[in-house]
Amino acid sequence: MRTARINNESVYVSVSMSKGYAGPGTYDSRLNHSLSGYAAQDVDNAAGIETTIFSSGIHGETLLTVGPDGSGSLDLTDWGSGEVHGATGAGGVRINARIDWRCDR
Repeated sequence: MRTARINNESVYVSVSMSKGYAGPGTYDSRLNHSLSGYAAQDVDNAAGIETTIFSSGIHGETLLTVGPDGSGSLDLTDWGSGEVHGATGAGGVRINARIDWRCDR
């Protein structure tokens, strides 16, 4: 799980792939349904901190790219939320994000 702060809001992301990983390459959830995850966004408002949960299983797509050195990226597209209160920064119904990482040896 990774955590980031964006505009004073916390965003947590967790993605897993239970089968089909074969080393460096690109993996698409539309072709490999075991690539899935969730994201949570904490929003501090007048009612206190509210968390909105987003899921790749709610009309979302996930694209995982892993390079030969372990560096890569993760693209979350249109992950949906069943939450009623909705997160402010995400429009309350969907979230899009890109996470890049670099491996140093």
